[in-house]
Amino acid sequence: MGASPTNFLRARSIARKAVIEAAGAVRLPRAAFSEPVDLSISDAAALSQWHHAVRRTFWARDLPIVTFELPGLSALQNQSTTARARELQRACGCASSGLLMTVAVVCLTVAHLTSASASLLPTGTWALGAIGWILAAGALGKVTGIFWARWRLLQLASNLLDAIGVNTTGMR
Repeated sequence: MGASPTNFLRARSIARKAVIEAAGAVRLPRAAFSEPVDLSISDAAALSQWHHAVRRTFWARDLPIVTFELPGLSALQNQSTTARARELQRACGCASSGLLMTVAVVCLTVAHLTSASASLLPTGTWALGAIGWILAAGALGKVTGIFWARWRLLQLASNLLDAIGVNTTGMR
């Protein structure tokens, strides 16, 4: 039996609900906001649980979308932290993928034009190899961008815990 899109979405929904329940946070109504909000973090315990969920969840997109309402932060800090967390959770690696693909195109063009058999038109084999290198650079950039955003989300969660003075030395 293959995995259907319906089963995948159902499993993802169940996983998100489990994270919300584990955090013990309040579920907010979706209609009250311009974009869906799943989790409101307003105390140290909920923040600590969210930090734990961020550490344990592989894909940041599987985490609930959060809204910070921490009393130790100003309203502006809560808003900017919420925006930053959402940005990092939605990161797709497109910018780093585009950058590495551009670097690959420039490097391959320079390599082709400076090679001993330099002609303006590349051979079919060279062109296919170049396309392969460009696609590999794009995939590497995509993965790198996603993991970089994930690391920054972990740093954000840790920095928030430090800012409000929560001890995380015993957490796993």
